[in-house]
Amino acid sequence: MESNQNTEFPIPGRVSADELAVWWERVRRELDSRSDTESWLRQVAEHYLSSDHQFPLAAHKEILRVLSHMEEAHPVLEMRLLGNLETPANLLGQKMGALGACGGASSLIRLDAELSPDKLGSPFVRKMHDTALARLRRRATGKGLVSLSSLSLPAGIALVLECVSGLEDTLAAVLMRECGTMVKTVKSHTMKGKVEVRPGEDWRWDWIDRVRLFEQMRFDTVQSRSVIPSDSMAPVWVEAAVQSGLPDIVSSCTQGARRFAVRVEGATKIASRQLVAVARALEDRLNAVSSEGEGTDRWVNDPRTEDWVFVFTETQKGYLPSLRLDRRLWDRRFEYRGKLVPAASKPTVAAFLAEWAGRLPDGARILDPFCGSGMELIECGIRFPTARLFGGDTSGEALDAAKQNVIAAGVVVQDFRECDVSEWTSGGFDLVVTNPPFGKRARVDDVVRLLETFLKTTAARLVPGGQVVWICPQPKRCTRFAAGLGLMLERKSRLDIGGFEVEAQVLRKH
Repeated sequence: MESNQNTEFPIPGRVSADELAVWWERVRRELDSRSDTESWLRQVAEHYLSSDHQFPLAAHKEILRVLSHMEEAHPVLEMRLLGNLETPANLLGQKMGALGACGGASSLIRLDAELSPDKLGSPFVRKMHDTALARLRRRATGKGLVSLSSLSLPAGIALVLECVSGLEDTLAAVLMRECGTMVKTVKSHTMKGKVEVRPGEDWRWDWIDRVRLFEQMRFDTVQSRSVIPSDSMAPVWVEAAVQSGLPDIVSSCTQGARRFAVRVEGATKIASRQLVAVARALEDRLNAVSSEGEGTDRWVNDPRTEDWVFVFTETQKGYLPSLRLDRRLWDRRFEYRGKLVPAASKPTVAAFLAEWAGRLPDGARILDPFCGSGMELIECGIRFPTARLFGGDTSGEALDAAKQNVIAAGVVVQDFRECDVSEWTSGGFDLVVTNPPFGKRARVDDVVRLLETFLKTTAARLVPGGQVVWICPQPKRCTRFAAGLGLMLERKSRLDIGGFEVEAQVLRKH
């Protein structure tokens, strides 16, 4: 098999038409796992423009399906597709999909005004035509500007912070400390992964960077309301969303197009056609309501580039609406994460461990012997800016990632070592903070031996009164073992990390 040398990705050369079609189909299915999707798609487009006549029909269909994943306009590709809409006719549906992805005003005019229904032929082509028109109209509407500082919460709406199960009480305490009189009440839902906040009169949004323990935020209605039965028609779902007051939040802080998506969370599967019907009906209803009032900015149902998501969450009695704002629009806390390694710590869990360390003396020495990509060290460096940080790992790749991340975070680490935990010979540490290896790929016996070695080394390297703040995957066994080494359990909390029940612990050296 030869490769085409005109691109930066290998394209099979001397293979059959069927093999080439299978290759393109595999490429299309692997798109979601790529980190460089848009730039790679532009390479595909350039290859298509230079050699589309060479593709057999089946491969031609697959490459057009690949190009339908583009998010940015490509005028040259658009002109090529518009100039060949009629031939071959059995590619028309796929060309519609690609035009919806890469087209602009020319495509919108051509598809909307010049293609009559009798030219569209099959139901599949008509469906692709309608989908392409919808995408082109959304692009023409433009992107709205969301200003978090302008976001106001109507009466009866609460802010809900979502977190790893087990972090709720600590998150609530940090909120009270950082927000003070800005909040009216804070309610912790233990082991349910959420903290409910009722804002006070002088509410502001400047606390987000200081509260580092939550993953996402959403807006819930707190007044009693009827739930939505799962078999309800679209108007019932739409009425619940509109009457909840959630659209008022979007209107309060968005200038221009209000891009949204609709999603359902729960164990019961909702048919995609029902979800599409709800999204389209909600778009029509919100635009009708907007046109009756003072605002004229359009609501756009766009699940590819949405700023807002109306979430219908399943309960025992039915579904309840809530609203989420795209995390990329408000979360700058963990932008230092430029490079990660498999099974890297969640930065919110790392921030939780740093919070549990309490108060440390100026110049405290902090060690993470399983530092991975550096999350715990970075969060400790942010919380304790005068501390001296030390990190180790057996993986050189992990240490390279950690070095890049600490630089991006503006944190200084005194020493990184590629070594086993037992090889730390220096001591005098005030705090050892870590999230050791565990999970499906690790054998229980191997993990237990590693943890016992870790505890022995830690007991020898801590100063009297020093702490171990860590994630313990074997709490009963490790707590007994640690006590025999003079490391006494002072605090614990059960956590659910990626489906694994573990225990956060604070051990004190006596």
